[in-house]
Amino acid sequence: MTPEPGTSDTPRYVSPLTVALMRDTGWYQVADALSDAPAAGIWGAGRGCGFLDGCAGWPRAPKYFCADFEKQPACGFNRRYTGACNAVVLVDGVPDAYVVFDESAILGGSDVFTDRCPYVAPDPSTATSGFCNALPAGVTVDTTRRGSRRTASSLCFGSTMRGTAHLDVLNATQAAVCYETACHAGTLRVRVSDHFVECAPDRRVFFRPPRSGNFTLPNNVTDRLAVVPGFTGMVQCPTAAEIA
Repeated sequence: MTPEPGTSDTPRYVSPLTVALMRDTGWYQVADALSDAPAAGIWGAGRGCGFLDGCAGWPRAPKYFCADFEKQPACGFNRRYTGACNAVVLVDGVPDAYVVFDESAILGGSDVFTDRCPYVAPDPSTATSGFCNALPAGVTVDTTRRGSRRTASSLCFGSTMRGTAHLDVLNATQAAVCYETACHAGTLRVRVSDHFVECAPDRRVFFRPPRSGNFTLPNNVTDRLAVVPGFTGMVQCPTAAEIA
């Protein structure tokens, strides 16, 4: 029952559920005040007991579960990290009780501790394991390729941003990118390179460099156009529910 210690980058919290479980075993006397997990950081917060019954109904909770076997870059459930869906083909198959996808008993998540429910897992191949608030020693802030920053207030966004000096290196497909954020007058603002731009709920912000000629917003007239020197592309803003 000894918890794994956390770090400044990947903290471990004691949730109300953990406190209740310890009390119900009859082995511990615990105080509710021991729970220190912020609601936004708890897996499944506010989903109710049905959330613990399995992930066969994963389309109802796309924030938590996924089914992307192509490992496309994605943001974690709380936007605190970048990663990819850990859905895999399991050579030994999936036990009947853990079958996630109706059409197959060999498809599921790589993590046995989630009953083979696939989710967006942090990227272990990067120096920061994908966490947006982690910056390895000696690495400068990336303000040239994607305009991203890893700070204590950084969050993950879907983005096609590219530095104009790197158009031949970075493709225009959507990536999961960490950007510094701030709240101003109740509005979320995202920092691309050295410029903060308003990021309204359920909207996209399209960027173009100065003096780049005419630029027409695609389809949605409620999307926003911003000008940031040296950058072009798009940032997908969070839904209203995520930033309420």
